[in-house]
Amino acid sequence: MKSWETIKIKWHIFEYNFHWEGYSFLFRGTLARVAAGIPLVGYLIIFNDGISQYLTFENVTSNEIYASTLTASARLRFVYFGFIFLGIGEIFYRVRRPQVIKLGDTFETYKKKILSFASPRFFSEAHYKIRHSEFDPFTSGGKYYDRDFENFMELCTGAKPGKSIREAYESGKKADWNEAVRRYEPLLTGILEETYFREGRERRISLILAVLLALIGYALLVIPSFELFIRITYSSFNSL
Repeated sequence: MKSWETIKIKWHIFEYNFHWEGYSFLFRGTLARVAAGIPLVGYLIIFNDGISQYLTFENVTSNEIYASTLTASARLRFVYFGFIFLGIGEIFYRVRRPQVIKLGDTFETYKKKILSFASPRFFSEAHYKIRHSEFDPFTSGGKYYDRDFENFMELCTGAKPGKSIREAYESGKKADWNEAVRRYEPLLTGILEETYFREGRERRISLILAVLLALIGYALLVIPSFELFIRITYSSFNSL
Protein backbone atom coordinates (compact mmCIF):
# COMPACT_ATOMS: atom_id res chain seq x y z
CA MET A 1 0.00 0.00 0.00
CA LYS A 2 2.82 2.33 0.87
CA SER A 3 4.57 1.65 -2.44
CA TRP A 4 1.34 2.39 -4.30
CA GLU A 5 1.07 5.75 -2.53
CA THR A 6 4.67 6.49 -3.49
CA ILE A 7 3.89 5.70 -7.12
CA LYS A 8 0.84 7.96 -7.03
CA ILE A 9 2.87 10.82 -5.54
CA LYS A 10 5.63 10.42 -8.13
CA TRP A 11 3.06 10.31 -10.92
CA HIS A 12 1.40 13.47 -9.61
CA ILE A 13 4.78 15.25 -9.52
CA PHE A 14 5.54 14.10 -13.07
CA GLU A 15 2.09 15.11 -14.35
CA TYR A 16 2.27 18.49 -12.61
CA ASN A 17 5.66 19.29 -14.15
CA PHE A 18 4.96 17.84 -17.61
CA HIS A 19 5.84 20.95 -19.54
CA TRP A 20 6.97 21.76 -23.09
CA GLU A 21 10.19 23.35 -21.82
CA GLY A 22 11.34 20.07 -20.28
CA TYR A 23 11.41 18.32 -23.67
CA SER A 24 12.47 21.12 -26.00
CA PHE A 25 16.05 19.76 -25.94
CA LEU A 26 14.87 16.96 -28.24
CA PHE A 27 14.14 19.51 -30.96
CA ARG A 28 16.88 22.13 -30.51
CA GLY A 29 19.74 20.41 -32.29
CA THR A 30 20.73 20.63 -35.93
CA LEU A 31 19.86 16.96 -36.43
CA ALA A 32 16.21 17.53 -35.52
CA ARG A 33 15.99 20.67 -37.63
CA VAL A 34 17.29 19.08 -40.81
CA ALA A 35 15.39 15.83 -40.26
CA ALA A 36 12.22 17.20 -41.82
CA GLY A 37 13.97 17.60 -45.18
CA ILE A 38 15.70 14.20 -45.22
CA PRO A 39 12.68 12.15 -46.45
CA LEU A 40 12.46 14.36 -49.55
CA VAL A 41 15.81 13.08 -50.80
CA GLY A 42 16.06 9.90 -48.73
CA TYR A 43 14.87 7.58 -51.45
CA LEU A 44 17.86 8.63 -53.55
CA ILE A 45 20.11 7.28 -50.79
CA ILE A 46 18.21 4.11 -49.91
CA PHE A 47 18.03 2.85 -53.47
CA ASN A 48 21.53 3.95 -54.45
CA ASP A 49 23.70 0.82 -54.72
CA GLY A 50 26.83 2.93 -54.94
CA ILE A 51 26.18 4.28 -51.44
CA SER A 52 24.98 0.98 -49.99
CA GLN A 53 28.27 -0.76 -50.72
CA TYR A 54 30.10 1.67 -48.45
CA LEU A 55 27.89 0.81 -45.49
CA THR A 56 28.97 -2.80 -45.02
CA PHE A 57 32.06 -1.79 -42.99
CA GLU A 58 33.84 -4.98 -44.01
CA ASN A 59 37.35 -3.61 -43.39
CA VAL A 60 36.77 -2.52 -39.81
CA THR A 61 34.98 -5.76 -38.89
CA SER A 62 37.31 -8.23 -40.63
CA ASN A 63 34.54 -9.10 -43.08
CA GLU A 64 33.00 -11.44 -40.50
CA ILE A 65 29.28 -11.99 -40.47
CA TYR A 66 27.31 -12.50 -37.26
CA ALA A 67 23.72 -13.36 -36.58
CA SER A 68 23.03 -9.80 -35.42
CA THR A 69 24.65 -8.11 -38.42
CA LEU A 70 22.54 -5.59 -40.28
CA THR A 71 22.83 -5.46 -44.02
CA ALA A 72 23.73 -2.17 -45.67
CA SER A 73 20.18 -1.91 -46.98
CA ALA A 74 18.68 -2.51 -43.53
CA ARG A 75 21.04 0.05 -41.99
CA LEU A 76 19.95 2.66 -44.52
CA ARG A 77 16.29 1.95 -43.81
CA PHE A 78 16.80 2.41 -40.08
CA VAL A 79 18.42 5.78 -40.75
CA TYR A 80 15.79 6.79 -43.29
CA PHE A 81 12.78 5.95 -41.12
CA GLY A 82 14.54 7.40 -38.10
CA PHE A 83 14.74 10.73 -39.89
CA ILE A 84 11.11 10.43 -40.97
CA PHE A 85 9.86 9.98 -37.41
CA LEU A 86 12.19 12.66 -36.08
CA GLY A 87 11.19 15.04 -38.86
CA ILE A 88 7.46 14.55 -38.24
CA GLY A 89 8.04 15.04 -34.51
CA GLU A 90 9.99 18.23 -35.21
CA ILE A 91 7.24 19.63 -37.45
CA PHE A 92 4.58 18.68 -34.91
CA TYR A 93 6.59 20.37 -32.17
CA ARG A 94 7.02 23.59 -34.17
CA VAL A 95 3.36 23.79 -35.13
CA ARG A 96 1.68 22.76 -31.88
CA ARG A 97 3.90 24.28 -29.17
CA PRO A 98 2.27 27.08 -27.13
CA GLN A 99 3.07 30.71 -27.88
CA VAL A 100 5.29 31.08 -24.80
CA ILE A 101 7.50 28.24 -26.06
CA LYS A 102 7.68 29.85 -29.49
CA LEU A 103 8.99 32.99 -27.79
CA GLY A 104 11.56 31.00 -25.79
CA ASP A 105 12.22 27.28 -25.39
CA THR A 106 13.68 28.06 -21.94
CA PHE A 107 12.34 30.46 -19.34
CA GLU A 108 15.44 32.67 -19.40
CA THR A 109 15.14 33.07 -23.19
CA TYR A 110 11.44 33.86 -22.84
CA LYS A 111 12.04 36.40 -20.05
CA LYS A 112 14.79 38.20 -21.96
CA LYS A 113 12.66 38.46 -25.09
CA ILE A 114 9.54 39.64 -23.25
CA LEU A 115 11.38 42.33 -21.30
CA SER A 116 12.86 43.63 -24.56
CA PHE A 117 9.46 44.52 -26.08
CA ALA A 118 6.78 44.15 -23.39
CA SER A 119 4.43 47.00 -22.50
CA PRO A 120 2.30 47.84 -19.45
CA ARG A 121 -0.65 46.34 -21.30
CA PHE A 122 1.13 42.99 -21.64
CA PHE A 123 1.74 42.76 -17.89
CA SER A 124 -1.76 44.01 -17.14
CA GLU A 125 -3.24 41.18 -19.24
CA ALA A 126 -0.87 38.60 -17.72
CA HIS A 127 -1.82 39.79 -14.22
CA TYR A 128 -5.53 39.53 -15.07
CA LYS A 129 -5.15 35.94 -16.34
CA ILE A 130 -3.30 34.89 -13.19
CA ARG A 131 -5.75 36.50 -10.81
CA HIS A 132 -8.93 35.41 -12.63
CA SER A 133 -7.90 31.88 -13.46
CA GLU A 134 -9.74 28.96 -11.88
CA PHE A 135 -6.36 27.62 -10.73
CA ASP A 136 -4.19 28.67 -7.85
CA PRO A 137 -0.68 29.87 -8.77
CA PHE A 138 1.45 27.05 -10.14
CA THR A 139 4.73 28.65 -9.07
CA SER A 140 5.96 30.59 -6.07
CA GLY A 141 6.36 33.59 -8.38
CA GLY A 142 2.60 33.68 -8.92
CA LYS A 143 1.97 34.47 -5.25
CA TYR A 144 2.91 38.13 -5.47
CA TYR A 145 0.96 40.96 -3.82
CA ASP A 146 -1.57 42.88 -5.87
CA ARG A 147 -0.46 46.10 -4.19
CA ASP A 148 3.04 45.65 -5.59
CA PHE A 149 1.57 45.24 -9.05
CA GLU A 150 -0.53 48.39 -8.64
CA ASN A 151 2.58 50.33 -7.64
CA PHE A 152 4.39 48.99 -10.70
CA MET A 153 1.56 50.02 -13.02
CA GLU A 154 1.38 53.47 -11.44
CA LEU A 155 5.10 54.02 -11.97
CA CYS A 156 5.23 52.73 -15.55
CA THR A 157 2.03 54.49 -16.73
CA GLY A 158 1.76 57.45 -14.37
CA ALA A 159 -1.84 56.52 -13.60
CA LYS A 160 -3.11 55.65 -10.13
CA PRO A 161 -5.35 52.56 -9.74
CA GLY A 162 -8.77 53.30 -11.20
CA LYS A 163 -7.51 56.23 -13.26
CA SER A 164 -6.85 56.29 -16.98
CA ILE A 165 -3.44 56.91 -18.52
CA ARG A 166 -4.90 59.93 -20.33
CA GLU A 167 -5.96 61.50 -17.05
CA ALA A 168 -2.46 60.98 -15.69
CA TYR A 169 -0.96 62.56 -18.78
CA GLU A 170 -3.26 65.58 -18.59
CA SER A 171 -2.40 66.09 -14.92
CA GLY A 172 1.30 66.17 -15.74
CA LYS A 173 2.11 62.87 -14.06
CA LYS A 174 5.13 61.30 -15.81
CA ALA A 175 5.62 57.61 -16.48
CA ASP A 176 8.98 55.88 -16.17
CA TRP A 177 8.97 52.44 -17.77
CA ASN A 178 12.69 51.75 -17.33
CA GLU A 179 12.64 52.67 -13.66
CA ALA A 180 9.51 50.57 -13.12
CA VAL A 181 11.16 47.52 -14.69
CA ARG A 182 14.32 48.05 -12.66
CA ARG A 183 12.54 48.55 -9.36
CA TYR A 184 9.98 45.79 -9.77
CA GLU A 185 12.04 43.23 -11.69
CA PRO A 186 11.44 40.47 -9.07
CA LEU A 187 7.70 41.07 -9.39
CA LEU A 188 7.83 40.96 -13.20
CA THR A 189 9.98 37.82 -13.11
CA GLY A 190 7.36 36.16 -10.91
CA ILE A 191 4.55 37.11 -13.29
CA LEU A 192 6.53 35.87 -16.29
CA GLU A 193 7.49 32.64 -14.52
CA GLU A 194 3.87 31.93 -13.65
CA THR A 195 2.71 32.78 -17.18
CA TYR A 196 5.42 30.68 -18.79
CA PHE A 197 4.76 27.64 -16.63
CA ARG A 198 0.98 27.96 -16.83
CA GLU A 199 0.76 28.36 -20.60
CA GLY A 200 3.61 25.91 -21.22
CA ARG A 201 1.40 23.16 -19.75
CA GLU A 202 -1.19 23.58 -22.51
CA ARG A 203 -1.64 21.15 -25.45
CA ARG A 204 0.05 18.35 -23.56
CA ILE A 205 -1.46 15.64 -25.77
CA SER A 206 0.41 17.27 -28.65
CA LEU A 207 3.56 17.30 -26.53
CA ILE A 208 3.21 13.56 -25.86
CA LEU A 209 2.87 12.83 -29.58
CA ALA A 210 5.83 15.04 -30.52
CA VAL A 211 8.05 13.44 -27.87
CA LEU A 212 7.05 9.89 -28.84
CA LEU A 213 7.74 10.55 -32.52
CA ALA A 214 11.11 12.09 -31.71
CA LEU A 215 12.13 9.25 -29.38
CA ILE A 216 11.19 6.63 -31.99
CA GLY A 217 13.22 8.56 -34.54
CA TYR A 218 16.28 8.80 -32.31
CA ALA A 219 16.00 5.10 -31.42
CA LEU A 220 15.94 4.09 -35.08
CA LEU A 221 18.99 6.28 -35.74
CA VAL A 222 20.90 4.78 -32.80
CA ILE A 223 20.28 1.12 -33.68
CA PRO A 224 22.69 0.98 -36.69
CA SER A 225 25.41 2.78 -34.73
CA PHE A 226 24.99 0.47 -31.73
CA GLU A 227 25.03 -2.60 -33.95
CA LEU A 228 28.22 -1.37 -35.64
CA PHE A 229 29.81 -0.73 -32.25
CA ILE A 230 29.05 -4.33 -31.19
CA ARG A 231 30.50 -5.66 -34.43
CA ILE A 232 33.73 -3.68 -34.14
CA THR A 233 34.15 -4.55 -30.48
CA TYR A 234 33.57 -8.25 -31.12
CA SER A 235 35.87 -8.24 -34.13
CA SER A 236 38.61 -6.42 -32.22
CA PHE A 237 38.62 -8.85 -29.28
CA ASN A 238 38.16 -11.86 -31.54
CA SER A 239 41.32 -10.97 -33.47
CA LEU A 240 43.52 -10.83 -30.34
